[in-house]
Amino acid sequence: SISLCIDNSPYVNLGSWSHGYAPGIQTIWNGAIGELFVEAKDEISVDGIQCYPSLKTRSVRVTGALNNLTAKTKRGTLHFRLLDAEGRTVLRHKEKIVANGDATNFDVTLRSDKTVKAWDEYSPYLYSLEVESRFGSYSDTEEVRIGFRDMEVKNGQILLNGRALFLRGEHDPGSFPLTGYPSMDKDDWARIFRIGKDYGLNHWRFHSWCPPEAAFAAADEEGIYLQPELTLFSQNWEKTRVGEDSLRDEFLEAELYRLLDTYGNHPSFLFMCMGNELKGETSVLETWVELGKLHDSRHLYASNANLEAMGLFNPLKGDEF
Repeated sequence: SISLCIDNSPYVNLGSWSHGYAPGIQTIWNGAIGELFVEAKDEISVDGIQCYPSLKTRSVRVTGALNNLTAKTKRGTLHFRLLDAEGRTVLRHKEKIVANGDATNFDVTLRSDKTVKAWDEYSPYLYSLEVESRFGSYSDTEEVRIGFRDMEVKNGQILLNGRALFLRGEHDPGSFPLTGYPSMDKDDWARIFRIGKDYGLNHWRFHSWCPPEAAFAAADEEGIYLQPELTLFSQNWEKTRVGEDSLRDEFLEAELYRLLDTYGNHPSFLFMCMGNELKGETSVLETWVELGKLHDSRHLYASNANLEAMGLFNPLKGDEF
Protein backbone atom coordinates (compact mmCIF):
# COMPACT_ATOMS: atom_id res chain seq x y z
CA SER A 1 0.00 0.00 0.00
CA ILE A 2 0.99 3.63 -0.45
CA SER A 3 0.13 6.33 2.08
CA LEU A 4 0.17 10.03 1.16
CA CYS A 5 0.80 12.40 4.05
CA ILE A 6 0.26 16.12 3.38
CA ASP A 7 1.53 18.83 5.72
CA ASN A 8 0.41 22.33 4.74
CA SER A 9 1.84 24.01 7.81
CA PRO A 10 3.97 27.07 6.94
CA TYR A 11 7.39 25.67 7.77
CA VAL A 12 8.69 28.39 5.44
CA ASN A 13 7.32 31.88 6.11
CA LEU A 14 5.88 33.03 2.78
CA GLY A 15 3.57 35.57 4.41
CA SER A 16 -0.11 36.08 3.67
CA TRP A 17 0.30 37.95 0.37
CA SER A 18 2.00 35.47 -1.96
CA HIS A 19 -0.56 34.45 -4.54
CA GLY A 20 0.72 30.89 -4.68
CA TYR A 21 0.10 30.27 -0.99
CA ALA A 22 -1.92 32.98 0.71
CA PRO A 23 -5.60 32.65 1.68
CA GLY A 24 -6.53 35.83 -0.18
CA ILE A 25 -6.34 34.27 -3.66
CA GLN A 26 -5.71 30.55 -4.14
CA THR A 27 -6.00 29.65 -0.44
CA ILE A 28 -3.67 27.14 1.17
CA TRP A 29 -4.52 23.93 -0.66
CA ASN A 30 -5.67 21.07 1.54
CA GLY A 31 -5.05 17.85 -0.34
CA ALA A 32 -3.48 16.82 -3.63
CA ILE A 33 -4.58 17.91 -7.10
CA GLY A 34 -3.55 16.95 -10.60
CA GLU A 35 -2.30 13.62 -11.89
CA LEU A 36 -0.77 11.28 -9.31
CA PHE A 37 0.76 8.00 -10.50
CA VAL A 38 3.46 5.43 -9.91
CA GLU A 39 5.41 4.47 -13.05
CA ALA A 40 7.37 1.25 -13.52
CA LYS A 41 10.61 1.75 -15.46
CA ASP A 42 13.16 -0.68 -16.87
CA GLU A 43 16.37 -1.16 -14.91
CA ILE A 44 18.14 1.20 -17.32
CA SER A 45 15.98 4.19 -18.13
CA VAL A 46 16.12 7.76 -19.46
CA ASP A 47 15.52 10.60 -17.03
CA GLY A 48 15.55 14.40 -16.80
CA ILE A 49 15.54 15.23 -20.52
CA GLN A 50 16.03 18.92 -21.27
CA CYS A 51 15.89 20.28 -24.84
CA TYR A 52 17.47 23.50 -26.09
CA PRO A 53 16.14 24.16 -29.63
CA SER A 54 17.48 26.96 -31.81
CA LEU A 55 15.67 28.18 -34.89
CA LYS A 56 18.74 30.06 -36.13
CA THR A 57 20.99 26.99 -36.17
CA ARG A 58 18.21 24.42 -36.82
CA SER A 59 19.55 22.43 -33.90
CA VAL A 60 18.43 20.87 -30.63
CA ARG A 61 20.81 20.32 -27.74
CA VAL A 62 19.50 17.42 -25.64
CA THR A 63 20.72 16.72 -22.12
CA GLY A 64 19.62 14.07 -19.66
CA ALA A 65 20.67 11.07 -17.65
CA LEU A 66 20.58 7.30 -17.78
CA ASN A 67 19.55 5.65 -14.53
CA ASN A 68 21.26 2.27 -14.16
CA LEU A 69 19.94 -0.08 -11.45
CA THR A 70 21.78 -3.18 -12.69
CA ALA A 71 24.93 -2.41 -10.65
CA LYS A 72 26.90 -3.27 -13.80
CA THR A 73 28.51 -1.17 -16.54
CA LYS A 74 26.44 -1.51 -19.71
CA ARG A 75 27.12 -0.47 -23.30
CA GLY A 76 24.24 0.64 -25.44
CA THR A 77 22.83 3.31 -27.72
CA LEU A 78 20.63 6.36 -27.54
CA HIS A 79 18.26 6.85 -30.47
CA PHE A 80 16.90 10.33 -31.18
CA ARG A 81 13.99 11.03 -33.54
CA LEU A 82 12.44 14.43 -34.25
CA LEU A 83 8.90 14.42 -35.64
CA ASP A 84 6.92 17.35 -37.03
CA ALA A 85 3.31 18.15 -36.10
CA GLU A 86 2.08 15.76 -38.82
CA GLY A 87 4.11 12.88 -37.41
CA ARG A 88 6.75 12.89 -40.15
CA THR A 89 10.37 12.21 -39.21
CA VAL A 90 12.52 15.33 -39.56
CA LEU A 91 15.80 13.82 -38.36
CA ARG A 92 17.25 10.70 -36.76
CA HIS A 93 20.43 10.28 -34.76
CA LYS A 94 22.11 7.37 -32.95
CA GLU A 95 24.69 7.81 -30.20
CA LYS A 96 26.75 5.07 -28.55
CA ILE A 97 26.91 5.40 -24.75
CA VAL A 98 28.16 3.59 -21.68
CA ALA A 99 25.92 3.48 -18.59
CA ASN A 100 28.17 3.59 -15.54
CA GLY A 101 27.17 3.32 -11.90
CA ASP A 102 23.86 4.75 -10.77
CA ALA A 103 23.52 7.57 -13.32
CA THR A 104 25.29 8.68 -16.49
CA ASN A 105 24.72 12.13 -17.96
CA PHE A 106 24.55 12.73 -21.70
CA ASP A 107 24.73 15.90 -23.80
CA VAL A 108 24.02 15.55 -27.54
CA THR A 109 23.38 18.21 -30.19
CA LEU A 110 21.16 17.31 -33.14
CA ARG A 111 21.21 19.34 -36.34
CA SER A 112 18.65 19.29 -39.14
CA ASP A 113 19.60 19.73 -42.78
CA LYS A 114 16.00 20.74 -43.42
CA THR A 115 14.26 24.02 -42.66
CA VAL A 116 12.39 23.94 -39.36
CA LYS A 117 9.31 26.00 -38.55
CA ALA A 118 9.40 28.71 -35.89
CA TRP A 119 7.38 28.80 -32.70
CA ASP A 120 5.76 32.13 -31.79
CA GLU A 121 2.35 33.64 -31.10
CA TYR A 122 1.45 33.75 -34.80
CA SER A 123 2.49 30.19 -35.61
CA PRO A 124 2.97 28.07 -32.47
CA TYR A 125 4.40 25.10 -34.35
CA LEU A 126 5.39 22.15 -32.17
CA TYR A 127 7.70 19.20 -32.78
CA SER A 128 8.05 15.97 -30.81
CA LEU A 129 11.45 14.63 -29.81
CA GLU A 130 11.72 10.94 -28.95
CA VAL A 131 14.71 9.71 -26.93
CA GLU A 132 15.04 5.92 -26.74
CA SER A 133 17.72 4.02 -24.81
CA ARG A 134 18.66 0.47 -25.87
CA PHE A 135 20.87 -1.72 -23.68
CA GLY A 136 20.28 -5.31 -24.74
CA SER A 137 17.01 -6.39 -23.12
CA TYR A 138 16.67 -3.02 -21.38
CA SER A 139 14.91 -0.19 -23.21
CA ASP A 140 13.10 3.02 -22.40
CA THR A 141 11.56 5.86 -24.43
CA GLU A 142 10.75 9.43 -23.41
CA GLU A 143 9.02 12.08 -25.55
CA VAL A 144 9.23 15.87 -25.25
CA ARG A 145 7.28 18.48 -27.23
CA ILE A 146 9.46 21.38 -28.30
CA GLY A 147 9.29 24.57 -30.32
CA PHE A 148 12.11 26.20 -32.27
CA ARG A 149 12.70 29.76 -31.10
CA ASP A 150 15.54 32.14 -30.25
CA MET A 151 15.32 34.89 -27.63
CA GLU A 152 17.67 37.78 -27.00
CA VAL A 153 17.76 41.34 -25.71
CA LYS A 154 19.38 43.85 -28.04
CA ASN A 155 19.60 47.60 -27.38
CA GLY A 156 16.91 47.30 -24.72
CA GLN A 157 14.55 45.47 -27.07
CA ILE A 158 13.31 41.90 -26.57
CA LEU A 159 13.69 39.94 -29.80
CA LEU A 160 11.98 36.65 -30.55
CA ASN A 161 13.29 34.89 -33.64
CA GLY A 162 14.94 38.15 -34.67
CA ARG A 163 11.71 40.15 -34.48
CA ALA A 164 10.90 42.84 -31.90
CA LEU A 165 8.45 41.52 -29.33
CA PHE A 166 5.67 43.74 -28.01
CA LEU A 167 4.14 42.23 -24.88
CA ARG A 168 0.44 42.72 -24.29
CA GLY A 169 -0.04 41.07 -20.95
CA GLU A 170 -2.46 39.75 -18.39
CA HIS A 171 -1.84 39.91 -14.62
CA ASP A 172 -2.93 36.49 -13.33
CA PRO A 173 -3.06 36.13 -9.52
CA GLY A 174 -4.37 32.56 -9.66
CA SER A 175 -8.03 33.41 -9.08
CA PHE A 176 -10.13 30.25 -9.21
CA PRO A 177 -12.97 31.04 -6.78
CA LEU A 178 -15.18 28.06 -7.70
CA THR A 179 -12.52 25.49 -6.78
CA GLY A 180 -9.92 27.32 -4.69
CA TYR A 181 -7.13 25.95 -6.86
CA PRO A 182 -6.06 26.31 -10.51
CA SER A 183 -7.40 23.93 -13.12
CA MET A 184 -5.28 20.90 -14.01
CA ASP A 185 -7.09 20.51 -17.34
CA LYS A 186 -5.37 21.68 -20.54
CA ASP A 187 -8.67 22.50 -22.24
CA ASP A 188 -9.62 24.90 -19.43
CA TRP A 189 -6.37 26.80 -19.88
CA ALA A 190 -6.74 26.79 -23.67
CA ARG A 191 -10.14 28.44 -23.23
CA ILE A 192 -8.63 31.09 -20.92
CA PHE A 193 -5.80 31.85 -23.34
CA ARG A 194 -8.13 32.01 -26.36
CA ILE A 195 -10.26 34.60 -24.59
CA GLY A 196 -7.09 36.58 -23.95
CA LYS A 197 -6.01 36.32 -27.58
CA ASP A 198 -9.47 37.54 -28.66
CA TYR A 199 -8.69 40.71 -26.70
CA GLY A 200 -5.25 41.01 -28.31
CA LEU A 201 -3.18 39.59 -25.43
CA ASN A 202 -0.08 37.45 -25.94
CA HIS A 203 1.58 37.44 -22.49
CA TRP A 204 0.55 35.95 -19.11
CA ARG A 205 2.30 37.06 -15.94
CA PHE A 206 1.61 34.79 -12.95
CA HIS A 207 1.91 37.12 -9.96
CA SER A 208 4.05 35.33 -7.32
CA TRP A 209 3.06 31.82 -8.34
CA CYS A 210 3.67 29.20 -11.02
CA PRO A 211 0.82 27.57 -12.96
CA PRO A 212 0.50 23.81 -13.48
CA GLU A 213 1.72 21.72 -16.40
CA ALA A 214 -1.68 22.06 -18.10
CA ALA A 215 -1.19 25.83 -18.47
CA PHE A 216 2.24 25.45 -20.10
CA ALA A 217 0.96 22.74 -22.47
CA ALA A 218 -2.01 24.89 -23.52
CA ALA A 219 0.17 27.98 -23.97
CA ASP A 220 2.52 25.96 -26.20
CA GLU A 221 -0.38 25.17 -28.50
CA GLU A 222 -2.06 28.58 -28.39
CA GLY A 223 1.08 30.72 -28.71
CA ILE A 224 1.05 32.52 -25.36
CA TYR A 225 4.19 33.85 -23.67
CA LEU A 226 4.33 32.83 -20.00
CA GLN A 227 6.03 34.46 -17.01
CA PRO A 228 5.94 32.28 -13.87
CA GLU A 229 7.33 33.67 -10.62
CA LEU A 230 8.68 32.33 -7.36
CA THR A 231 6.20 32.23 -4.50
CA LEU A 232 7.04 35.40 -2.58
CA PHE A 233 5.45 38.85 -2.25
CA SER A 234 7.40 40.88 0.32
CA GLN A 235 5.72 42.91 3.04
CA ASN A 236 7.72 44.75 5.71
CA TRP A 237 5.42 43.82 8.59
CA GLU A 238 5.44 40.07 7.86
CA LYS A 239 9.20 39.51 7.93
CA THR A 240 9.19 38.41 4.28
CA ARG A 241 12.14 40.49 3.15
CA VAL A 242 14.66 38.69 0.97
CA GLY A 243 17.84 37.89 2.88
CA GLU A 244 16.41 37.96 6.40
CA ASP A 245 15.33 34.30 6.58
CA SER A 246 17.98 31.79 5.41
CA LEU A 247 15.49 28.88 5.42
CA ARG A 248 13.12 30.75 3.09
CA ASP A 249 15.95 31.89 0.82
CA GLU A 250 17.22 28.30 0.53
CA PHE A 251 13.69 27.08 -0.22
CA LEU A 252 13.14 29.67 -2.95
CA GLU A 253 16.51 28.95 -4.58
CA ALA A 254 15.72 25.23 -4.62
CA GLU A 255 12.23 26.02 -5.94
CA LEU A 256 13.81 28.01 -8.79
CA TYR A 257 15.75 24.93 -9.90
CA ARG A 258 12.67 22.69 -9.56
CA LEU A 259 10.56 25.10 -11.60
CA LEU A 260 13.14 25.36 -14.40
CA ASP A 261 13.67 21.59 -14.56
CA THR A 262 9.94 20.81 -14.53
CA TYR A 263 8.68 23.35 -17.07
CA GLY A 264 11.82 24.49 -18.92
CA ASN A 265 11.15 22.46 -22.07
CA HIS A 266 7.97 24.38 -22.88
CA PRO A 267 8.54 26.96 -25.65
CA SER A 268 5.83 29.15 -24.06
CA PHE A 269 8.04 29.61 -20.98
CA LEU A 270 9.78 32.83 -22.04
CA PHE A 271 10.29 34.79 -18.82
CA MET A 272 11.33 33.92 -15.26
CA CYS A 273 10.87 36.40 -12.41
CA MET A 274 11.91 35.92 -8.77
CA GLY A 275 8.70 37.29 -7.25
CA ASN A 276 6.58 40.37 -6.73
CA GLU A 277 7.67 43.65 -5.12
CA LEU A 278 10.50 41.90 -3.30
CA LYS A 279 12.15 43.94 -0.58
CA GLY A 280 15.41 43.19 1.19
CA GLU A 281 18.89 42.24 0.00
CA THR A 282 19.26 42.99 -3.72
CA SER A 283 22.44 40.87 -3.81
CA VAL A 284 20.34 37.75 -3.10
CA LEU A 285 18.00 38.58 -5.99
CA GLU A 286 20.96 39.18 -8.30
CA THR A 287 22.42 35.82 -7.27
CA TRP A 288 19.16 34.01 -8.07
CA VAL A 289 19.09 35.62 -11.53
CA GLU A 290 22.67 34.54 -12.20
CA LEU A 291 22.00 31.00 -10.96
CA GLY A 292 18.92 30.76 -13.18
CA LYS A 293 20.86 31.85 -16.26
CA LEU A 294 23.62 29.33 -15.57
CA HIS A 295 21.13 26.53 -14.99
CA ASP A 296 18.80 27.19 -17.93
CA SER A 297 19.52 29.60 -20.79
CA ARG A 298 16.15 29.16 -22.52
CA HIS A 299 14.43 32.06 -20.76
CA LEU A 300 14.96 35.73 -19.94
CA TYR A 301 15.37 36.53 -16.24
CA ALA A 302 14.34 39.37 -13.93
CA SER A 303 15.03 39.76 -10.23
CA ASN A 304 11.75 41.41 -9.35
CA ALA A 305 8.35 42.56 -10.54
CA ASN A 306 7.55 46.20 -9.78
CA LEU A 307 10.96 47.43 -8.67
CA GLU A 308 9.39 50.75 -7.66
CA ALA A 309 8.09 49.04 -4.51
CA MET A 310 11.73 48.79 -3.39
CA GLY A 311 12.38 52.42 -4.24
CA LEU A 312 14.32 51.32 -7.31
CA PHE A 313 13.73 52.63 -10.79
CA ASN A 314 16.46 50.82 -12.72
CA PRO A 315 17.00 47.09 -13.32
CA LEU A 316 19.25 45.19 -10.95
CA LYS A 317 22.49 43.65 -12.14
CA GLY A 318 21.76 40.82 -14.56
CA ASP A 319 18.13 41.68 -15.25
CA GLU A 320 17.16 41.00 -18.87
CA PHE A 321 13.64 42.44 -18.85
